Amino acid sequence: MRDHQPTRDTLIDQAWDDEFLGTDADGDHAAIEPELIETIRRIHALDAAPAADPLFVTNLWEKLMHTQQATFTAPSPFAPILGDPIPRPREASPLPPRSLRRPWSLASASLAFAAVAILLIGLWRSDLRPGTPGFLSRSHDGPSIAAPSTPVAGPFEVAWQVPGGDTGFDFPTSLAVDPDGNIWVADSGNDRFQIFSPGGDFIETWGVSGTGDGQFRMERFNGDGYGVNAFLSDGSFVALDPGNHRIQYFAADRTFVKAVGTVGTSDGQFQDPVGLAVGADDTVLVLDDKRADVQVFNSSGAFIRKIALQTRYSDYNTMNSLTVDTAGNLYVTELSHDGQFVVERFDKDGNATLAIDSADLVDQPQAVAVDAAGTIYILQWSQKKPILVVDASGMPVMTIAPTADQPKVPWTSAGMVLDSKGNLYVSDTTSRTLTKIRLGPPLWPPR
Repeated sequence: MRDHQPTRDTLIDQAWDDEFLGTDADGDHAAIEPELIETIRRIHALDAAPAADPLFVTNLWEKLMHTQQATFTAPSPFAPILGDPIPRPREASPLPPRSLRRPWSLASASLAFAAVAILLIGLWRSDLRPGTPGFLSRSHDGPSIAAPSTPVAGPFEVAWQVPGGDTGFDFPTSLAVDPDGNIWVADSGNDRFQIFSPGGDFIETWGVSGTGDGQFRMERFNGDGYGVNAFLSDGSFVALDPGNHRIQYFAADRTFVKAVGTVGTSDGQFQDPVGLAVGADDTVLVLDDKRADVQVFNSSGAFIRKIALQTRYSDYNTMNSLTVDTAGNLYVTELSHDGQFVVERFDKDGNATLAIDSADLVDQPQAVAVDAAGTIYILQWSQKKPILVVDASGMPVMTIAPTADQPKVPWTSAGMVLDSKGNLYVSDTTSRTLTKIRLGPPLWPPR
């Protein structure tokens, strides 16, 4: 019988074990290439480095698993909800005996590989991909600033898009939904409102140009249209009349009730009113760009108080719309003179609590809508991101934009409103149209 000659694989295995144990049983590895022996030695030299503290690795693993679970259970595409920060590693444990370090290091390598894989999958699923600067919200003393992020297209459907009625629109701007669900479009260039049904049918126009009671001048000093109206709980409504420096109150049957305001800086006067909203308590709020404040009136037109706004861009001609949510927070869209954009949220006293700036905005913000969960819809003049959706913390989560399947999403728009059924209505100044966008999960219903 011939003597057994070890195979090459057997020799390599023996060399691996000899280098690991620090021995050379055969006293000779000449049958194996020196380069391969050197590679084995280098691998074992790396393996001999101190392993990570097992307690820290375990804590890291548990934290990654918690994050991953949140990613797959949170309503996509919203970012996962992270728990407390990862605990700092405790004092390192004594090194185990040399004979035990190799098995632990192999386990550590497998654990690290799995952890990285899970983390990358979680980041991909939540659209918080590596390479995006600052994918979590930054916070500091003062309002929180939403970090840049890359939102993903979400579920929406363009239900219809219609032109203006009779003679069409001339610079359609702000929108409002009346108690019957009809959409009122401020046809600013014509100093009137056009009214449409929820199905997109034109109903009628209402309003005429002038300075008398019940008449409107919807363009401000520079020609920009800022006609706005908002409804109170009893069906009555208030209309902004910027060219006449006033607001006008109307009954539910559109009968003129009273006008409030003249030119001036005193309480109840206006210098450049550009925004109007009605709060959940039927208070009427008016944003004045030149005064840099919001004046609050009751449902009868009596002045209550003023809220001074500490806005980021306080120069004249920087603010252009006002929205109020059910909690009484104010949202103001702003544009600086050097081309910077921001949407700021203020509490009832005018303290800034959130700023969504040019890190996520790509063009001038025009209007804001907020749902019951605090999700914020920002309308901006942009084909790439005409409607940016962010959560209550300012984190971008979705973009509503033109796609091959939905090419009619407008992107040169000045007005937007969200109704109680999950429909966004958008007015477009270039195409002179009104568009209805129906929202679906996970945006609607709000959660």
